[in-house]
Amino acid sequence: MVGRTTQQISIAQGAPGSLTIVNGATGLKVYATAIVLVMGAAGTIKFQEGGTDLTGAISLAANAGFVVISGDPTTPCLSTNTPGLALNIVTTGSGVMGWVRGFVDN
Repeated sequence: MVGRTTQQISIAQGAPGSLTIVNGATGLKVYATAIVLVMGAAGTIKFQEGGTDLTGAISLAANAGFVVISGDPTTPCLSTNTPGLALNIVTTGSGVMGWVRGFVDN
């Protein structure tokens, strides 16, 4: 996911914990333009850059999920704040399945 080329990344987290969605790249931020996630069991999900929270914990029931779309393939709905840091998902209770679409740019 380097440059303004939008890519879709499949997510299949087998167990709760931390999962890197997009590795950081020197001088660049990660931008998500669409997020679709479902949890297999009740739990929480939050997004982080490196080890710093970008969101609070979002509680989901078993087999529940959410869709966040910016409406424009170049307008982010979530981004890292610090260049060079990875975009991560941190879950409790269950792993998540779904995808994130976005790009990496300065």
